[in-house]
Amino acid sequence: VDGAPETVTIPSGNSFTVEIPVTPNSAGTLENTAVVNPDFVFSESNTSDNSDTDTVIATDDPELTLTKTGSLNDDDGTTGVTAGDTIDYTFNVENTGNVTITTITLSDTLLTGLTCNSIASLAPGANADVTCTAGASYTITQSDINTGSRDNTATATGKDPGNNDVSDDDTESVTLSQSPELTLTKTGSLNDDDGTTGVTAGDTIDYTFNVENTGNVTITTITLSDTLLTGLTCNSIASLAPGANADVTCTAGASYTITQSDINTGSRDNTATATGKDPGNNDVSDDDTESVILDGGTNVFDPPSAQKTLNADGIPEMEFRMVWINSGNIAAIDVQVTDDIPVGTTFVNGSLSCEPQGSSSTLAGSPSSPLNTALTSCDFDASYGSRGRIQWQGTIEADSGNLTEATAANEIIITFRVTVDDATNEVNNQAFSRTDTNGDGDFD
Repeated sequence: VDGAPETVTIPSGNSFTVEIPVTPNSAGTLENTAVVNPDFVFSESNTSDNSDTDTVIATDDPELTLTKTGSLNDDDGTTGVTAGDTIDYTFNVENTGNVTITTITLSDTLLTGLTCNSIASLAPGANADVTCTAGASYTITQSDINTGSRDNTATATGKDPGNNDVSDDDTESVTLSQSPELTLTKTGSLNDDDGTTGVTAGDTIDYTFNVENTGNVTITTITLSDTLLTGLTCNSIASLAPGANADVTCTAGASYTITQSDINTGSRDNTATATGKDPGNNDVSDDDTESVILDGGTNVFDPPSAQKTLNADGIPEMEFRMVWINSGNIAAIDVQVTDDIPVGTTFVNGSLSCEPQGSSSTLAGSPSSPLNTALTSCDFDASYGSRGRIQWQGTIEADSGNLTEATAANEIIITFRVTVDDATNEVNNQAFSRTDTNGDGDFD
């Protein structure tokens, strides 16, 4: 109602009620008079009750409302919230009462160095920001981050017209996002336990473990598990603060014994898991897989040796004999052997013999490229070069550490004969081998 007359129609025998709420600006007596002016269509003989005055005693209602706001700062430039970051606080005070409040000051138990100017006076309905010159910033601790938030309560206090204190509290809770994270580093160290050259079954791998807290909350009760190391026994790490790391102390079972299957594979993979608890008692874990290369290599070798012989017709021939031994530790490697017929000689047809020993074998059927695939895996390739060559492909099992025919059990013995030209006084011969150790068809 803005004070202008309001016109309504009231049927006979009815009534009309008007309510007008008002807020007194000060304490004291409030007097209000309402007047009814009837339409002049009829004449009213008694107008003494066309107005009424009501008197109300208004009381003081002093009230302040404090609003505190916190703003989170990333002071160290690292991702996420970390200890050392800060919260800046601002304060606003509003007079939500009906009397003027004066000399309004601010206090804050968390911000012990807070220095702010007072507000001289606030009329009802007015508000003002509090100007602080020092101490309106709080430095976050690791304990705050572990809690997940930082609560802070401030109090605004002023005086009403009767010099009585008028105050209000406001608590601001700033959420501090938690990012629990562990990083496990597992390292394997290969040991030559039997003293033989290269890696052999029975050698061992010793493992060590390091756990780092790469999150922003403290992680406790960190334990280690490893499915490969079934007898592993390690002490737990009681607590790791963000950025800290510690080696895991293992008292048993941190060593693995290598098998021939591992060597055939060429490596031994092993995965461990570190698990701890964040401040909310939730699991935090990380896996790390360590792959130890088991490369004892292969060593297929033999220089061709020859001896002079006579054929059935009494014609002198030279017989070459090659003994190919896999003295490495990788079983069942696929091998190709080639031997060019020496200069000054001619291959004797039907003289080639390929004899696998022990568990070794000649490949059935045709060999792989770059050998002549139109021939067998133990054959003379007359189309190669001007004199042809011997070709063989098959599998040579391991004779780890054995270097002679007498000690090896799985050698390949290849023999063939040639006739020597009359003009030839010296014969030189060299054979070559290629291996496919990983089964991809690529002979190195």
